[in-house]
Amino acid sequence: MDIILYLLSALGWTLPFFLYKNLTDYLTNIDIIIVSHLTWHIFILSFISYILLFKNKNAGKFITKIKNLPSKYVFRIFLIVIVGIVSQLSYIHLLKTKDVSVVIPNIRALSTILIAGLGYFLFKDNITFLKIIGLTLILVGVYLVN
Repeated sequence: MDIILYLLSALGWTLPFFLYKNLTDYLTNIDIIIVSHLTWHIFILSFISYILLFKNKNAGKFITKIKNLPSKYVFRIFLIVIVGIVSQLSYIHLLKTKDVSVVIPNIRALSTILIAGLGYFLFKDNITFLKIIGLTLILVGVYLVN
């Protein structure tokens, strides 16, 4: 069962990149972000409406949690949105000007390295010798892809 979930996740992380690349032929970076987010929000709002109509107990819990959300978490949510917007603008620009087969491996490799570094410094995650070898191989892979 896990293999199916991995495959579905991999497909969900792979297919949109090619679809975004196709969209750059017709839409600007901002157009793509607006259209994709509007579409996403239509689905989310439909889901929220379903919860409010049919799962009222869960809606009350959600509203209570949001009302009592500490300000440091509100700030983090805004930071996530700002980083996401800047990231999407950069990403779509890269897709418009570069090959998908180069952009995505570079982004994923750099993301993996950043996650390992931030995990170590912010959450005291362990970085073993094997992880260091893996991160080094990722850097070599990025060099070879470019």
